Amino acid sequence: MMFGTREPFRYGECSACGLLWLLDVPADLSAHYPDDYYAYGVVQTRQTDALRRWMLRAKARHLLGRLQPAGALLQRFRPHALTQALGWLRRAGVGPHSRILDVGCGQGHLIHALAETGFRHVEGADPFISADIAYPNGTRVARCAVEDLDGAYDLVMCHHAFEHMDAPRDRLAAMAARLAPGGTLLIRIPLADSHAWEHYGTDWVQLDAPRHLFLHTRRSMAHLEREVGLREVEVVYDGTGFGYWGSELYRRDLPLRPPGGGNSGPGRIGLTPDQMQSFDRKAAHANRSERGDQAAFYLRNAALAA
Repeated sequence: MMFGTREPFRYGECSACGLLWLLDVPADLSAHYPDDYYAYGVVQTRQTDALRRWMLRAKARHLLGRLQPAGALLQRFRPHALTQALGWLRRAGVGPHSRILDVGCGQGHLIHALAETGFRHVEGADPFISADIAYPNGTRVARCAVEDLDGAYDLVMCHHAFEHMDAPRDRLAAMAARLAPGGTLLIRIPLADSHAWEHYGTDWVQLDAPRHLFLHTRRSMAHLEREVGLREVEVVYDGTGFGYWGSELYRRDLPLRPPGGGNSGPGRIGLTPDQMQSFDRKAAHANRSERGDQAAFYLRNAALAA
């Protein structure tokens, strides 16, 4: 339903932990990742002048918890575009000098922006890009799977890519194996043990057949973590109103991205600003109740974290 093909797919549901998994995986998934798929959009590179670079880095230091009065003032009047992402990094305990790997990063939008903000050791890996990428600011994205990488990282992160991967136990183990001692693994995924899934069922926008091969729950993730020797440090629910208004589109048999373009947002079903705010409030309530339809898992090596 993202592209409105209405092709049917079958999922299984685990009666023990609630995990959902795609039963009939297409032999070739590339057709479901067209050239304009959002993760593979071109990264806009431009020369950043010295003043703008200083302001970005001052705000970043403030958001990372460093004493930075100028950054606090700048952030108040013009928030950093990476405010949310820098919050993830602060929770993970990393900073500009940390070694960071982004797995399943597409063209590398996030790590490129982090490099512009002063992070010196960021790199990415994605097996589905057309070729290795080297950006002028030093950011590199390798066309490979995480298993093909050497090295150890203070933070390995995977933003809404884990659900696209086959053999999740093996993939999680491979990411864990790339952690430096004391390093953090950050996995952000949609969750099937959520209010949105229970309310919308197969109209849930984050089911996203057939790109999402596995949709986990807290219980299924806990099982995987134990199997590969990881321990949860923190789980932060971060679902948004999109989980509701996107599902409302599908419930009305409307695709997220209509063939030929056109309006693909909530305006297509006449949602008012008040209704949109109600979806945001509903998502916030679900997050507080640990029923949000996505979350960030902060994981560390169980032996070292004990």
